Amino acid sequence: MFAKFLKDTSQEYKPNTTDKTKKGEHRVVTEKENDSHTSPFSESSISKVSQGSGDENLSKKKIDLYRAVIRKIFSPLDNHEDSRLAILAPISCPSQVSHKVHVEYDPNSSTGFAGLPPHWEQLLLNAGIGTQEVEQYPQETADVLRFHNKPNLPPIATDEILASSNDQYNDFDMSPVCSIILQQDPYMFYKDLKKIGEGASGSVYKATSLDCPQHRVAMKKVKLTSQTVHEAMETEINMMRSIQHDNVVRFYEAYEWEEYLWLVMELLEGGSLTDIIYFLMEHKCYFEEKQIAFICQEVLKGLEGIHALRRIHRDVKSDNVLTDFDGHMKLADFGYCAQISSEKLKRTTVVGTPYWMAPELIRGKPYDFKVDVWSLGILALECAEGEPPLLHETPLRAMFLITTRGPPGLKNPDKWSCLFRDFLQKCLSVDPSKRASIKELLLHPFLKTACDRKEMAKLIRLCRKVPEHIPFM
Repeated sequence: MFAKFLKDTSQEYKPNTTDKTKKGEHRVVTEKENDSHTSPFSESSISKVSQGSGDENLSKKKIDLYRAVIRKIFSPLDNHEDSRLAILAPISCPSQVSHKVHVEYDPNSSTGFAGLPPHWEQLLLNAGIGTQEVEQYPQETADVLRFHNKPNLPPIATDEILASSNDQYNDFDMSPVCSIILQQDPYMFYKDLKKIGEGASGSVYKATSLDCPQHRVAMKKVKLTSQTVHEAMETEINMMRSIQHDNVVRFYEAYEWEEYLWLVMELLEGGSLTDIIYFLMEHKCYFEEKQIAFICQEVLKGLEGIHALRRIHRDVKSDNVLTDFDGHMKLADFGYCAQISSEKLKRTTVVGTPYWMAPELIRGKPYDFKVDVWSLGILALECAEGEPPLLHETPLRAMFLITTRGPPGLKNPDKWSCLFRDFLQKCLSVDPSKRASIKELLLHPFLKTACDRKEMAKLIRLCRKVPEHIPFM
């Protein structure tokens, strides 16, 4: 994408003097950049700048490089038909007003830029991304900033996913979501609602069925503030109801009532894997390798079921792995935090949860099922060390380091077995083509060292302070 952008900027064009701005659209102002035959934004120019060329025009090339990076990040248009556009901030009212922001390279500036909006200047300063790093990784910086500015980009599938689109995977129910959303008050069917969690998109309660008191469920309550929220919830419902797997949380039904959507799901009273990790850390303990192997095995089974339906989870982390008192572990697609502490707050920032994200996902490159494999590797590191790598970095800097510093590793690798280190290496290859597949990982010898479910159940009950003799209902 960045290369195409650089190529486009090298072409000559005629200034557009017409103003056909309509209400709600951006007014654009074009400006001619360079009349020379060699584009200052070409890949060769970037290479010379990044390598510290002694060319007498180095200063000008730096300026051109920074301009290219800035235009890629801040252009208000989704489709860059003409990338030589002045940078504009959208103004909603009055509709014919535009705000032009001039951004230039400034070697005396702490960020390397002059004219940045204060919010973005502070963002770069807080992230600790300086001029030297921008010069060394111009494309990565542009990709990361653009993702941070607009994280909810549509998924980009690789040929592997598109090629798997055949009838054998299309036998699940794809009837309209609206047909299974009941326009009724959920309190007519459930009682004893008790709040047990708070996620990014809504609150989670446990409740009891009025018809069957032995049947307890989890209910996610989401306020329908916009059509976008409604569509997002429909997507989640569609995914959950299409997957019937022992390692994926089961969806039952949904209710829409008084501007709220209620999702009724399987209740797993053991809480999230995050809860167990925090309990262990509070007691200065960590998972043993055999327990980590069991967790990875269960998550891999769930991912195998999701991927079989050509779905990608894209948010595998400890918060989204739920447990019960019998040692079962199931993937969920929603936040399930019982308490939001200062550390947990990082998991629900505007950009989502970048600490578990694969490099290709952050950079907006085509991706496939392998992004879930990367996240599994980070989850395994989280289980081993109590937190994912880079958790103490700001989200922006974490994304920058993920895309530029290579795969993360164990802090004290000698403490861990060769099998575990090899498993992590196969999960955390920066190159997706060299990353192991779900099927390959399910056959990895590390999983053969896993503890049994009974041992995991004992640990979960200990963490949740539930006596072993009490049966799970």
